[in-house]
Amino acid sequence: MDVLNGQTITKNLQVRVPDFQDEGSVILTLMGTSAKAAQPSPSDGSRTTLDLEVIVAIRRSGNIVFELWDTEESVNPGECADFRIIVNKNYGSGTLRFSMPMAPAERPGHISVADWKKEHWTVSVDFSEAPGGNDNGLAGLRTWAGGSSHPVTVELCAPELGLAGVKEKVSLRAELASDSRVNDEVQMTATIRAVWGLEAFLLDEPGQVYPGEI
Repeated sequence: MDVLNGQTITKNLQVRVPDFQDEGSVILTLMGTSAKAAQPSPSDGSRTTLDLEVIVAIRRSGNIVFELWDTEESVNPGECADFRIIVNKNYGSGTLRFSMPMAPAERPGHISVADWKKEHWTVSVDFSEAPGGNDNGLAGLRTWAGGSSHPVTVELCAPELGLAGVKEKVSLRAELASDSRVNDEVQMTATIRAVWGLEAFLLDEPGQVYPGEI
């Protein structure tokens, strides 16, 4: 642009932040140089700079997105329903923390797993295809790269002696470790099917019965 001596010109600078820019401070340096100076220098006023600080905030809406094809499943007593959830991380990378706000009661230490499964629902979360794997456990911190998607599978198992029609609802939640307001949550329901079966037997089997006898 051409600027005369003593003249002031105002220009608007628009900065577009990329969709996957990580949160934090970004310094942009704006430089102005005189085209008439052979060797522009700040000392003679032929070159000047201005540092602009842009603070990138977290975008909450659509930051963490769960995808689940079907939130309801039917199972036989003692069987399990698998819910495969695709966890998408948008708008930059982030460290996620998972939890289950809705979950079956935990098994007391003095009761064996086999006995507990007879009358109680159980749930587990498989992170084998997600960052950190299963070694971190449910509450372990996991880093999701911006724009990445990883599957997480929730396995909900019905009690072996469960009654037909009984339902159990669980939920999985993921939030940013640095800001719990950035989150997503999904609820899943399993219903026990009716299993038709009848077994009959005689308590006292008679030896011989003659005509007319009971």
